[in-house]
Amino acid sequence: MRLLFVELYVVSMSDESSKLQIELLEQQIIALEMENHQLSQMVSASKLEIHKLREIQKLAKVGTWSLNHLSYKLTLSEELQFLLLGGETKTNTLSWDAFLELIISENDNNIAQSITEDVVLGGQKKVFEHSIETPDGQTRYIKHFCETFYNSIGQPLNSVGLMQDITDEKCNAMQLELLSVTDDLTGLFNRRKMNEVLVSQHDIVQRYQSDCSAILLDLDSFKQFNDLFGHQTGDIVLTTVANMMISHMRSADICGRWGGEEFLIVCQNTACEHAAIAAEKLRTVLAAIELSCAKQVTASFGVAQIIKGEELTAFLQRLDKALYQSKNSGRNKVTVCN
Repeated sequence: MRLLFVELYVVSMSDESSKLQIELLEQQIIALEMENHQLSQMVSASKLEIHKLREIQKLAKVGTWSLNHLSYKLTLSEELQFLLLGGETKTNTLSWDAFLELIISENDNNIAQSITEDVVLGGQKKVFEHSIETPDGQTRYIKHFCETFYNSIGQPLNSVGLMQDITDEKCNAMQLELLSVTDDLTGLFNRRKMNEVLVSQHDIVQRYQSDCSAILLDLDSFKQFNDLFGHQTGDIVLTTVANMMISHMRSADICGRWGGEEFLIVCQNTACEHAAIAAEKLRTVLAAIELSCAKQVTASFGVAQIIKGEELTAFLQRLDKALYQSKNSGRNKVTVCN
């Protein structure tokens, strides 16, 4: 009887131990499931962050590259791959030199050298602006941030770059700049721009003794077009004259609306006598314009050459004087100030 009790007690203890082991295993399984769930959430969150980062890069038109200094392996972000390669994945075979050829045009070779020498080898932080040609033949303008990161003992680990497509901003800025120097009606340069041109050409003459002349013309009796036929006809006259100037002057000549019915032409690398010949040809062209109002268009011209040692204001006074000499002597003439 006693032996039976002992056997029953042992079996009971064995069952109790098994229960405890089972409970322990169940707790471990639950803990593992919770840990697995947490890891799954972390992976999902990481994927979401990567997706968000990619979407942000697309919206910001930003791509990144990374050069590992140990393996010398180059890695490009998806956005940069799309920009440079048209979406083709070639980062496993793309060398550093091939990458530089993709991102730097022939005119920017100094930038390629600076990225390699100053950033990758020299460890400097640099910002560049340059252009690239995409696989579809478009030119894109890029703002490029480059930096090299080091370990605790000063060894280079990775060189990284962030390339932002700023083509839209660049084109908008260029358009705004063009609008700021363009006459709204005629499409020629405005007085502000022509003043800049005169200052620049005056400086060139003073430094290098090159030739530069200017033609100033004023439309004769222009007020009559507005008074007799209306301001719309006056505008047509101005735009027609501007178009004739563009068509018959050389591509190197810089044409602008000086003010009202006055126009200025700066003839680079041109002596006074040659500018006078060009002015006479233009005078003949303008006099041959045919308008629906049947009134003839004529203009009076003044021609002068910038002289070394002469102030720009003095030159403009001589040019203006030559113009008014044409006006006072019967109009529709060219007067040269020697």
